Amino acid sequence: MKKLFMSSLVLFFFAVSIFTFQLACKKELRADLPPLPSTQLNKLIYVVNGYPNYEVWTSYYDGSGAKNLNVQFPGNKSNYEIDGFHFSPDGKKIFASLYDLTTKRSSIYSWDGDGTNMKKVVDNGMMVSVH
Repeated sequence: MKKLFMSSLVLFFFAVSIFTFQLACKKELRADLPPLPSTQLNKLIYVVNGYPNYEVWTSYYDGSGAKNLNVQFPGNKSNYEIDGFHFSPDGKKIFASLYDLTTKRSSIYSWDGDGTNMKKVVDNGMMVSVH
């Protein structure tokens, strides 16, 4: 009988905590960020030739307009693996997660849409998405 009472009590407090959590999370959404542009870039960014001799290219979705960006990596290009790419919403910047094989750390870099002007944006971080 005591176990049944204790189990019921635990379930009751669990239900109350979930209800309290839902109330605490219920807030109005604020539109602090400007809306994303409605135009799409219709572009791909990809790697060809594979590690360690890979090249970064862009093209349109149908493969036309392919262009090698000739990105200049910091130090030796063979020290890096590319975890993923994203264009900025306006298409003017490209962001990538690069894994440094010597330090065993990922960092986020950006460069202009033509592959120039590479800069480290976040040290020791891996990119999942850009919004």
